[in-house]
Amino acid sequence: MSKESFELKTENDVVRFSMGSIVDNNGSQTKGRVKTKRVKMSKKAKLNELRFYRLKAKKKMTSPNPEVRIRYKLEKTENDVVRFSMGSIVDNNGSQTKGRVKTKRVKMSKKAKLNELRFYRLKAKKKMTSPNPEVRIRYKLEKAKRKEVWLIEKLRKFEVPKAPAETYDPEILTEEERHYLKRTGEKKKNYVPVGRRGVFGGVVLNMHLHWKKHETVKVICKPCKPGQIHEYAEELTRLSKGIVIDIKADNTIIFYRGKNYVQPQVMSPLDTLSKDK
Repeated sequence: MSKESFELKTENDVVRFSMGSIVDNNGSQTKGRVKTKRVKMSKKAKLNELRFYRLKAKKKMTSPNPEVRIRYKLEKTENDVVRFSMGSIVDNNGSQTKGRVKTKRVKMSKKAKLNELRFYRLKAKKKMTSPNPEVRIRYKLEKAKRKEVWLIEKLRKFEVPKAPAETYDPEILTEEERHYLKRTGEKKKNYVPVGRRGVFGGVVLNMHLHWKKHETVKVICKPCKPGQIHEYAEELTRLSKGIVIDIKADNTIIFYRGKNYVQPQVMSPLDTLSKDK
């Protein structure tokens, strides 16, 4: 977009015209705008001028007429050049860059931080005490997700590297033996619970204590996500060296200790968390 300028100058009875360019005293054409001397303004005048331009821009931005809003956006272009970007970001040089633009963080004062904190607290309070039940439920779900992420990050500090698994040959059981062990495991009442924390040292210890008097033990996993029961079965097989006889629909696993079972000296594996942690 180029602005046309019309200028008339007389020098020695000679008239010069210029369209789209500026003629200097020598008669040569110069491109660009004429440099004008800036008038010194007081601080109050500057503030008033700034307010005026801000109000003018706000009126254009919030205008009900879409043509006015589009024209205002086009006026904001740099050097009378309009740049469009589809799926990528255009920088000041005109080159396209992928990804998000890195913005510098502005340092905030303590008062500003406190005000921001109060604002978020009031926002949360409004959601909690909202008459709409959908808003309250959504707020509780968001809070629970944030808490879950925070707890997972906290538990990573206590993660212990898993020890290499010892090589052992699982005992081969016939179909008749499996059926017999399944029936006896269902009838017996001895069981070990696995809660929200999952598998830790105490679960394996209790399994070995049950196997001291019984051949089978039931491991009840509640609450349990879909498909998580098989992960628990694999993990407990690796840690306890037992044999999985059956996995029931009610999230119950029946474990068999083995024919040549010998109680280990250390019943709680080292690469598992304790109950305190």
